[in-house]
Amino acid sequence: MQALRTAGASAKILELLERKAPAPPPKLPGPVKEERKPTGVLRLRCEPVECEVAVAGAPFRATTDGMAVVPTLGEVTVDFRKTGYLSQHRSVVVSPDREAALSVKLEPDAETRMAFGTRLLAGLMNASGRGTNPPTSQGLSASGSATIFDAGGSATEWNITVLFEGSRNVFDVKSSSGEMKLECRGESCRPQGGIKPFSKHLSRDQMQNLETSLRQFQMYHFSAILDRFANNRVRAVAGTASVPAHGELQLQLEGDNEVYRVSLNSELLPVLVTLDSKTGVGSGLRVAFSDYTAVAKARYPRTTELKLPDGKQGLRVRFERLALANSK
Repeated sequence: MQALRTAGASAKILELLERKAPAPPPKLPGPVKEERKPTGVLRLRCEPVECEVAVAGAPFRATTDGMAVVPTLGEVTVDFRKTGYLSQHRSVVVSPDREAALSVKLEPDAETRMAFGTRLLAGLMNASGRGTNPPTSQGLSASGSATIFDAGGSATEWNITVLFEGSRNVFDVKSSSGEMKLECRGESCRPQGGIKPFSKHLSRDQMQNLETSLRQFQMYHFSAILDRFANNRVRAVAGTASVPAHGELQLQLEGDNEVYRVSLNSELLPVLVTLDSKTGVGSGLRVAFSDYTAVAKARYPRTTELKLPDGKQGLRVRFERLALANSK
């Protein structure tokens, strides 16, 4: 049309061409740009592995190595569950193009805690060699040193010799200040034979503190503690029974009137026992065991530290020699 106008075509010709010319082809639409919907990522972790998780009411899915990654957005609810454990329901906010994390530790239910406790108690008894014929049932002799702490925290040093024979224990402690010999059966103790239990060099307070300490040792030495744990009326519970353990394991033993909280090392041997009394009497007493050694087929701690609830009075016994009573 522009070329015809330039050549001087008449308006009539130009009008005729405009009328007869075909319509221009329709303009094709360009590509449609899809609008991107923002989203986020939720990283879930549960302990112990494996568990199942459900996000925002979706079906439960299993974790892998205790982990699950779920795309989601906004405030969502997450449910965690595992057989034998108490379920948890949590909420979390996931921002656009961001990663959020949620980690939970599932607590065992009552039945699982009892199963864990039974397993750990059996492991403790096996590790200590406690069985049908433990060393103390054959007779165990020991000698070493004893440090006695009075109510003010002052310490006195003694040499100690002990004969363990089941429920009968004989203690002989000596120092430059005097000597005491006690024979104990169960919780009842008395001077052995007709031997004078105290020398004139011991004060009344020293005598009383020494006797109190020996009576406490009689009640809470290693074999006596195991006797309590072996009682069929004691219920064992624990939060985990993973063996070998990473760090200490915690075992709780509940009797009719007492609760024992026991810390076990990686060999499942007791390192600390704390007493809680349901009557309040004796609550807070602590007994620590260390430096285990083999005696026949059993294990026995060379060192026992006992602290009364006041935190000051108590004793530390260190055995340099431990052997079966009938050994040469």
